[in-house]
Amino acid sequence: HNVEAASIDMSSLSSTLSGASATATKVVFGYIDEYDTENMTLLTDNNNIGHYQDGNGVHYFLSDSEISPSQISYLFQGNTVLEEVEISNLNTSSITDFGYLFHGCTSLRVASLNGLNTSSAQKLTCMFQNCESLSSIDLSGFDTRNVTNYSGMFNTCKSLSSLDLPSFTYLNG
Repeated sequence: HNVEAASIDMSSLSSTLSGASATATKVVFGYIDEYDTENMTLLTDNNNIGHYQDGNGVHYFLSDSEISPSQISYLFQGNTVLEEVEISNLNTSSITDFGYLFHGCTSLRVASLNGLNTSSAQKLTCMFQNCESLSSIDLSGFDTRNVTNYSGMFNTCKSLSSLDLPSFTYLNG
């Protein structure tokens, strides 16, 4: 993998990933050499980040280096068709606000968030609020030592039956 990070303005992805016009049922942020792009359609190539789509409605954001967004809050908000998210190549080490990231993703069932670095996170406000189909989530890799706001993080996640939070730190202040 290339060590130089590829930066991306996540707001440019909003029509694909969030709101009523969203079409992505699955979204993957990954390294290009880990996926076979031969049978995918390249939609855009911006700052060394290829946006591909396969025949199943899966959107891939692939690069040979880490993808570094300037912000991530509200990224998938209101995407009612999104069922699965896989994040393995997203450098979020400087992101402080993860609020409303999946808010209103009523069809979200699977969230593989191993690639989210939350070491600078201060806000996880309403991160999964209204994710009605999410039944389990493993957040054991989340670093929450700097988080000051968890308000509504899992509010109305009515299917949530398994939650792995062993590393969560709760600050009282």
